[in-house]
Amino acid sequence: MIDKELAYLKEQRRKHHGLDINEYNYEFDKSITRTIMTLQTIRDELIPKEKP
Repeated sequence: MIDKELAYLKEQRRKHHGLDINEYNYEFDKSITRTIMTLQTIRDELIPKEKP
């Protein structure tokens, strides 16, 4: 589930980079990047890894 959210957020960030950058867009980009990093940390460190 987190992987789907990460993929969605990364796609939104990719689309956002195609827009003109102004102060609002810059703050949005920082916010979405911070959210992506937080979700990756949760996925990588807090959720037990599945054993093959």
